[in-house]
Amino acid sequence: MRSNSPYGGQDALRLHNTTISGPSGYGYLCTWCSPVIWSWSSSNTLLDTYGFGRQNGEVDLDNVTLQNANQISLNNRESYSSGWRVVNLLLDNLSYVNFDDDRFNDWCRGSFNGNVTVVDSNVYISDAGYQSTSSEPSYCHNREGSSDGWSFENSRVVIQSSGGAYWGTSSSNPIRSSGMTFVDTEVHLYGSSSMQYPTRLVDATFSATSSPSNQGTMYLSHARSGYFVTAASSSYGKWTVENNSFTPSNGWNNLDYTYSVGHMLAPYNWWGSASTNSIDANISDMLDNNGGGWANYSPFWTSAAMTQLDWNGTSPANIPLGRELSGTLFFNKTMTLNNSPYYLVGPWTIAPNVRITIDPGVQVLTNTTNSSLTVHGEIWSLGTSSSRVYI
Repeated sequence: MRSNSPYGGQDALRLHNTTISGPSGYGYLCTWCSPVIWSWSSSNTLLDTYGFGRQNGEVDLDNVTLQNANQISLNNRESYSSGWRVVNLLLDNLSYVNFDDDRFNDWCRGSFNGNVTVVDSNVYISDAGYQSTSSEPSYCHNREGSSDGWSFENSRVVIQSSGGAYWGTSSSNPIRSSGMTFVDTEVHLYGSSSMQYPTRLVDATFSATSSPSNQGTMYLSHARSGYFVTAASSSYGKWTVENNSFTPSNGWNNLDYTYSVGHMLAPYNWWGSASTNSIDANISDMLDNNGGGWANYSPFWTSAAMTQLDWNGTSPANIPLGRELSGTLFFNKTMTLNNSPYYLVGPWTIAPNVRITIDPGVQVLTNTTNSSLTVHGEIWSLGTSSSRVYI
């Protein structure tokens, strides 16, 4: 369902109390695929809103359900001259939903933000929080992105931000993706290497009612990561996770940070516990030797009420150097004799302004297949005739 005449007339799309459903069982379950997925017989789009906006007109979606289909595209060709009124939009059991956050304006009658529920679906939100810095008075943006306040259940969500907000972006006024609710849902953060200021994921809640292995539906069969939030190489280290509430349970963990060139700021969150041991157990980062940087979660809230902060989160600076070395060293460390030998199990980089000190008598053994040592900082080593340093 789509429009072939996006500029024709003043009447925009109006759907009230409407359910649009795709054909049941159209395609097949690819059991030999990894992961197991629902494979469609052809590339079908149930609804593409790209051409339905009208110049100076308003699209009206009131109590609408889109369900059981391959693809939904929520886009808007008339992004600067058409309004959108959205109330109670349900997206259910969809293999792929594309929402382009930079293509919608809010004309003061209500928009997508806070009015969309997603169930059992795979969602890609591009340019999330795009209008968070807009100050245009005639559009009532209220410094919000159109995807703010959405609710997700048993879904997989990619939130992408390329730093293209309208005006006034700064370190104190960054792009924000705000107020989302996630139940049994994994979120993947995507960024851009050219971004000057990280986008902030704020005021979200994460909880679980069943294990990640129990997730999946007829049209959504992605293997789950087991983490509420994943920031991997595609995040480019351009996200801050701040002032959110996490309740890890049923096998779900909070955060997986594997971007290797830099750290993530993740302050002012409730992580489901006031114990640093418990918080560390639910965050995967350089402290777990996962090849990524450090997720700095200090300060953190000590209760779900978010009334008291603790500034004593675990820091890599206070943890001895492990014996198996790879990835990037971001903090000054010492190789000690009582922990020798050390093993280079892959490429290991000493970051700029970082010093590795090698005590007398230490042995460093290398994997000749794929190990290497790249030094942008400093190596300090002074052996003795009786306690040589061997590499």
